[in-house]
Amino acid sequence: MTDTTTPPPDEWLTYTQAAQRLGLRTSEAAAARARRGKWPKRIRNTDGTAEVLVPGAMLTEVRKAVPDRIEPTLPPTEPPALVEALQVALSPLVAALDQERATVSALRAELDQAHREREGLSVKVAGLEGQVHQARHEAVISAGQAAQLREGLDRETQDRRTLQGQADQLRADLGAAQLEAATASGEAKAEAARREAAEAQARDLQTRLDQLQARPRRRWWPFG
Repeated sequence: MTDTTTPPPDEWLTYTQAAQRLGLRTSEAAAARARRGKWPKRIRNTDGTAEVLVPGAMLTEVRKAVPDRIEPTLPPTEPPALVEALQVALSPLVAALDQERATVSALRAELDQAHREREGLSVKVAGLEGQVHQARHEAVISAGQAAQLREGLDRETQDRRTLQGQADQLRADLGAAQLEAATASGEAKAEAARREAAEAQARDLQTRLDQLQARPRRRWWPFG
């Protein structure tokens, strides 16, 4: 058969009890041992006394090393006067703790309000970003329309310049035609004058001829 030994149980002891059970001189030495060993710690609900969980194996080793040590018998509870004194001593700490809890609650409420305000600002920022995007889209459309209008205006200006040039050319052609017409009219008048002069000369010649024909003929033949 295999001999199995049940490990001794751990015990919750105050620092004073731990010092006595472990053979230490002071409770501060027990506290230092507890910190080095990282023993669990708790506070009694009844009187607020600090306790540490001392390993049972360590208590057993100490008990074996000092077999003739007489463990002091401690009362199960502290005297009422000590409890009242501890309560009086701890009351400022309790009040300060309550104040800290109230402060923490107020800070948590402020933090929640800040979160809500930040969410509201996020919504507003999203709305403003949408408006900016819409404004940029409209600006792009307006820029396109402006470019089209500018292009149309340039074409209109070019057409106007072309028409102006054509009008200037037509005016020049009209001036030339009028000059030509005036020249032709002058030439026609001169030609008419020349024709009238020729007709007058022809009439004069015809008159002379008629007069010559109307005169009686003289006999010039000597032997008629």
